[in-house]
Amino acid sequence: MSKGRDQLSAWARRLDATPAWLGLALGGLLGLALAWGAVGLGPWAAGPLALGLTALALGLGARLRLAADGLPTRRASTVPPRLPELPPLPTGTPPDEAQPQVVASPPLVPPPDPADPMIQMVPLAGGIFWMGSDNRRDPSASDNEVWRQVRLSPFLIARTPVTCGLWRQVMAAAPEPWRRPVPCEWSEGDDDLPATHLDWFAAVAFCNALSVLSGLRPCYQVLRQDWGCDWQADGYRLPTEAEWEFSCRGGTKTRWFWGDEEGGATAHAWYSGNSGYRLHPVGGKAANPFGLHDMAGNCWEWCWDWYAERYDADQTHDPRGPREGRGGEVVRGGSFGSVPGFLRSANRFWLEPTDRDEDLGFRCVRSAPRR
Repeated sequence: MSKGRDQLSAWARRLDATPAWLGLALGGLLGLALAWGAVGLGPWAAGPLALGLTALALGLGARLRLAADGLPTRRASTVPPRLPELPPLPTGTPPDEAQPQVVASPPLVPPPDPADPMIQMVPLAGGIFWMGSDNRRDPSASDNEVWRQVRLSPFLIARTPVTCGLWRQVMAAAPEPWRRPVPCEWSEGDDDLPATHLDWFAAVAFCNALSVLSGLRPCYQVLRQDWGCDWQADGYRLPTEAEWEFSCRGGTKTRWFWGDEEGGATAHAWYSGNSGYRLHPVGGKAANPFGLHDMAGNCWEWCWDWYAERYDADQTHDPRGPREGRGGEVVRGGSFGSVPGFLRSANRFWLEPTDRDEDLGFRCVRSAPRR
């Protein structure tokens, strides 16, 4: 019975693949021809006439049946759909009833971009997403993980953390103001490992050096003995905390970007349970939904923002953190020594900007070109 139904379904689909006008025309011609023959054959033509009319009915019935089952009644268009326009940021919308929170690029490897000759960047379209967490969604959520809605402008982010090899390549040709030495803790053969033992100031200097060597306008400058960022520049910079979490989540609202169960950490991250408490080459674990590697584990990553216990409720569009901080700079993502709870997408931590640790690195972002 099942086999016969499958054969009938396959026949109906092949019939459905023919254009509607052709199916109707053939069925009609067959019915007319048999009906014409019926005039000369008398009652002997009743069978052929019924067969012709049945063929016509089957052509129509198969299409109606496929349409009723929700199956396509013609070949899919090869023209890709347009991305929807971003809706206005909702106010007071319950989180579980909010509009889709992300409009972003698919997790496909992009072609080499002439604007990024030295580092592989992934373009993200930005959009609206839910940032942070709360105890209703995650029993392990901290009080500093405020669940709120944020809108981000388009940007590009590095597929992996900066590696030791890229650091050496850039610093060998970096202009004097941004040149920094290779950390003495590094060794030969570590080119594919994340570049660690670097403080926050070394990370921003690298971003400027990479910008100059790539023909882009550097973002950072020293203003009154403090670092400032030119947000209109097209060069490389550290991600804001919101950009980092948007990139890590990859369009998800779960505890980790792979789901709500910590067991997925083994496939997606180097952490205390599988790392041997050491760094591993970047890209060795499965990517997140945006095609980014090592967003959880391997090494903590510097962000631009000063740390604050609570997010500023007024900063909902491209938030950049407080203007000054009392603790330190935000770090995200966890490391090879972290337990799974520290790998959660919403987990926050901070370190002094002068800290240099073996599990502390960074990745670059840059603003999308204006059109």
